[in-house]
This record gives sequence, structure tokens and C-alpha cells, in this order.
Amino acid sequence: MTVTYRSFTARGAQAFVLLALFSCASPSERPADSATATAADRAELLRLHERARAAHLQHRAEWLVSEWADTIFSLSHGSVSVGTKENRARSQAGFQEYLDASTFQA
Repeated sequence: MTVTYRSFTARGAQAFVLLALFSCASPSERPADSATATAADRAELLRLHERARAAHLQHRAEWLVSEWADTIFSLSHGSVSVGTKENRARSQAGFQEYLDASTFQA
């Protein structure tokens, strides 16, 4: 019998991890008024999405970096790196190079 393994893309792996984390929350950890919380969460996600979209279209790496958490774990090419406030400027410079070399269409 032959077993074929398919590799996850980074985006697929991130989506899986997020889904796994959010599905682990117990009902007691969820807000009592889940409709309000859901609407507020949705509004915040839409705001973050629009901010990231505008940052790409206007080539503004500082807008992307300003929304980051204090610590970020990044998985790329089989290795894990940890981004912190201290090394954020280096990451911003890398994003700016990427944005400057890219063309985005709305």
C-alpha cells in the first residue's frame, strides 16, 4: 500500500492552527452575549482586512507592522522565527522591499 502525503501551504497551515485554537474554547470562556461579541469581532476583522488591503495597495509597510502583536511566530520553508517589538524594524524593511517590488490591483 502506498501512502501519499500532501504538504500544507503556509496559509493552509495557519488557517488550520487558527481553527484548532478557536474550536478549543469552552462555552464558559465565550462571551455571554455572543451575538454582540460576534458583531464586534466581525467589525474588527473587517477593519483589519481593509487596513491590510490599503497597506498593500499604497505600499505602506508601516501600516502592516503597526497592527502586529508584541510577539509573532512565523513559519517559512520549514523553520520557525519569532518576531518581537525589538526586531520589528527589520521586518518592516523586508515588507517594504516586498511591497516596492510588487504591483497590486484593486
